[in-house]
Amino acid sequence: MDEKYLQMLHPVTVVLHWKVLSILKQYDIKTVLDVGGVGKLEELSDYLVRDANIEHGYDGCDLPFEDNSFDAVVSIATLEHVGDQEQFLQECNRVAKKVEVHWFPCGIYAYKVEELKKKHGHRHPCKVPYLPKGEIKRSFINCGEHLLLCMTLTPSLKVPEVYKYVINNGHMPYGAILIREK
Repeated sequence: MDEKYLQMLHPVTVVLHWKVLSILKQYDIKTVLDVGGVGKLEELSDYLVRDANIEHGYDGCDLPFEDNSFDAVVSIATLEHVGDQEQFLQECNRVAKKVEVHWFPCGIYAYKVEELKKKHGHRHPCKVPYLPKGEIKRSFINCGEHLLLCMTLTPSLKVPEVYKYVINNGHMPYGAILIREK
């Protein structure tokens, strides 16, 4: 991997991609569809990765691929920006042959973090997904880690209200990884 490329990426991006890659290594896969991806996963891995994002004409709710087309389907910080999240997950499941891995903000504390970010001028709003009971997800990245890293992108978040939230709720989960095996 090119060190200069790695230095260009935001720390949250690197950590999330490496976490997803560590999960993918548990499976015998060669091909990956990165829904919402923009080349980062391929740059950080040895898999044959195809990016499917809206800028290249792909709608994650209506993927133009046959059933079971890719060994793995991933989305990293994408689900929270999708209008029909249930349809998105159904499409990902349809084209995945072995496993899906999705990272997204999840839960009441993540919702509160997003409200704080909007209030203080962060321009990247997220619609925190609701998952039905029984969906298996693992917590990854807490509210404090997320907010403190977001401050590097949005200096207007550096206010007492946000710091107090980090002190009081920073240990609470912000993001989750959903792993669905087939």
